[in-house]
Amino acid sequence: MRLSVSALAWPATTDPAFLAILRAHGIGRIDLVPTLVWPDWDFGPADVTRLRADLGSAGIACTGMQSIFFRRPEFNVFAGDVGWRRTRRHLARVARLAGALGIGPVVFGSPANRDPGPLQPERARRVALRRFRSLGPLFAAEDAVLCLEPVPTGPFLRDHTETAAFVREAAVPGLGMVLDTAALTATARDPSTVVASVMDVVAHVHASEPNLGNFALPAVDHAAIGAILRRQGYAGTVALEMAARDDIAGNLERALGVLVHDYGGA
Repeated sequence: MRLSVSALAWPATTDPAFLAILRAHGIGRIDLVPTLVWPDWDFGPADVTRLRADLGSAGIACTGMQSIFFRRPEFNVFAGDVGWRRTRRHLARVARLAGALGIGPVVFGSPANRDPGPLQPERARRVALRRFRSLGPLFAAEDAVLCLEPVPTGPFLRDHTETAAFVREAAVPGLGMVLDTAALTATARDPSTVVASVMDVVAHVHASEPNLGNFALPAVDHAAIGAILRRQGYAGTVALEMAARDDIAGNLERALGVLVHDYGGA
């Protein structure tokens, strides 16, 4: 399995101190959080080229992306026609950004941006299938995958089984699923069985703790989940996902120890 770190773990993505810690642990990949580089989504091709070059010179590549709706509460995949067109344009821009940076998995968590509101569940599902079927090809054209993330507290696609079934029913290139360890622990009585049942659509893995907490006293059995992934032959990326809080450097060091020990290797 390849290892990565979400840029959520540090306040500034290109901070040399952050990149040095990653290199010290043998990590050469990050999952980009666009607004940590461009807070107002204000960037052009030259900015993207510069970011790729700056990270590349430090031995780091962007290989994933998340928080794609941060600072964009106005977008929703269940919006009316005008709102949906705007949302789709935003996602098309995200897809192009992924392509320009060589990013594969692009995570769609963002429960507020996939809130069906008053739509009845079956109607919401039909709308979602139609719209995500139109989104998948945008990402496939950029050699990227829009990865739906189960959000147990969200209004739509709450667990891995439900999310996997949705991705299979959509059945389009460029659409996949994230396996998130915190969500898995919160919703699965038998993680091994659940993981085995969804691996056909898993395109990315988040090694996370509840509420994006640190790894000082893990609530998730990362060693067990890492072993399950190895038994399933998962050869994709496992990205550490943790918020930058309190002792940022110390928390990152401790979390990287868990990441490398429990998920490192084939």
